[in-house]
Amino acid sequence: MSSFQLYEFQALDRVLSNADQTYLNSLSSRAELTATSARYTYSYSDFRAKPLQVLDRCFDIMLYQASYGTRQLAIRLPKALANVSHYEPYCVPDLIELHSTPKSIILDISISSEQYGCWLSEEGRLLELVEIRAALLQGDLRALYLAWLASAYAADCSFDWETTIEPPVPPNLKKLSKKRSPSLTSFVEIFEIDSDLIAAAATQSKTISALSAEPIEEWIAALPETDRNQYLLRVAQGENHVGLELMQRLRQQFGAPPTAPISTAAGRTFAQLEAASNQKFDEREQKEQAAAEQAEQQRLKSLIPEIDNLWALVQHLIERGQPKTYDEAVAHLKDLQALAHLQNDLTAFQKRVQQIEQDFGRKRSLLSRLKQADLI
Repeated sequence: MSSFQLYEFQALDRVLSNADQTYLNSLSSRAELTATSARYTYSYSDFRAKPLQVLDRCFDIMLYQASYGTRQLAIRLPKALANVSHYEPYCVPDLIELHSTPKSIILDISISSEQYGCWLSEEGRLLELVEIRAALLQGDLRALYLAWLASAYAADCSFDWETTIEPPVPPNLKKLSKKRSPSLTSFVEIFEIDSDLIAAAATQSKTISALSAEPIEEWIAALPETDRNQYLLRVAQGENHVGLELMQRLRQQFGAPPTAPISTAAGRTFAQLEAASNQKFDEREQKEQAAAEQAEQQRLKSLIPEIDNLWALVQHLIERGQPKTYDEAVAHLKDLQALAHLQNDLTAFQKRVQQIEQDFGRKRSLLSRLKQADLI
């Protein structure tokens, strides 16, 4: 059986040059190019180039998915802006790695797992993830922590669940939603990270609002005039990330560190996180079951005024003598049985069902359905 592979590349900081497009077209006849993106799909063959080299030469972010069970997200970060020391605690050999090139740091998250072995859509999902790059450059490490959680279930994970301590827990793990953090939510979906595991991990994640107001005007005024003019010139020339570079310098020189505070609680082993996740699952199931039971009770109570009409409807459906109407009749009888339990009137219900059995005893299909539903 053939396997489906999809490579997606996206440039965020610049437009592809003519030379870039010529190079990308030369890699495969399957290239689908735009001024800022490329995608390659394969069912029987494979990509001839090295994906990370293509990323470093032409793009800023790449997503690779294979139906045989691999997911890979690679992000090129400008060397001058990437805070490698903050990323390193989240690395796992062969799964989450940092590669250095002359101008860039490449974050490579590559995980293979049996749970990823499934049919894939050809539409691709890379554009859903592009915000992660900017977040990393701004000090948001949640994607890295989530990747670490996913790596524990990788087919070739090398760390011991019982002894490996989690990396620093970044803030705002509790604030993962399509509205607040769409890229992270998509990351969780693509790498299939269990929501209960995230909830367990998030118990030690601080919740913070946007970084408190900083005296940016005062900081900028304190810079030498030649430096201010140089930053303005670079903005006017359309250089990327000037604002981020400026804020990093201002915070380092005058203010707080450029990253939000992480949890200082004692680190947990992955085995402890897994146990807490299982507890979260049990608690959630109990709440969902209780809510479902309450909703069912409310539904049944709303049917009490309709009991006589339901019995008449059951009679009508049975008389029609069709398999579909028998199924509908049995469903209504189950509701009437539940109502009888609710009203402590089960004896009367059983008498009416026995009467149905006598009146329609020749309808074997009906009787079979009644038996399967434990009504007779």
